[in-house]
Amino acid sequence: MGCRKDCPNRLRRKIHRHRRDCRYGDRRDSLTQELRVLNSELAKVNDPKYGSVYRYLLRNMPTDKSVFVSIAALHSAGTDGEAVSAPSAVFEVK
Repeated sequence: MGCRKDCPNRLRRKIHRHRRDCRYGDRRDSLTQELRVLNSELAKVNDPKYGSVYRYLLRNMPTDKSVFVSIAALHSAGTDGEAVSAPSAVFEVK
């Protein structure tokens, strides 16, 4: 998976759990790709509008098209396995 360092398809969202479930695709109504991201894979950045947020660079994304994304938090649910928070609203990353 390779993408230029300045690739514009970056995700910014405040997080509080251990891992993320990121679903994305090239259409708002069709998020066909799934990615699990560990907190250690996220970069903490200071956004002028939102304050401290985390960023993850999606790789192999076309730089001339939008990507639609929804994020949910994953966390341990004790002996029941893994729990997933409600996914975010789908948003567009240009």
